[in-house]
Amino acid sequence: MKNKFMNICVEILSNLIFMMALTSISQCCQGRMYQPVVDGKLKEEIMNSKKRI
Repeated sequence: MKNKFMNICVEILSNLIFMMALTSISQCCQGRMYQPVVDGKLKEEIMNSKKRI
């Protein structure tokens, strides 16, 4: 009985850790994928506006 309970606990914990790992990996990939590309002219304007402040 104790062994069966421990197996269930280990399985639940391993699934939880696996899901947390997948979530963090997918968030990392999405952050890179959906990062907006800033063209050179816009980047210059942003940098110049920061220098004026």
